[in-house]
Amino acid sequence: MKSRPPEQNPSRAQAAYAAAVAGKYACIKIEYEQTTVMKHSQNLKESRL
Repeated sequence: MKSRPPEQNPSRAQAAYAAAVAGKYACIKIEYEQTTVMKHSQNLKESRL
């Protein structure tokens, strides 16, 4: 069996990990923004009453 060059594997794993982290962060950010907007609009409605 031929072993792959050591620098090839970690970079690929690192790229996949970075992509997963970035995707997770983006989802969290979107959820956070949506909840903040919802809370903000709720506060506006309550202040109008």
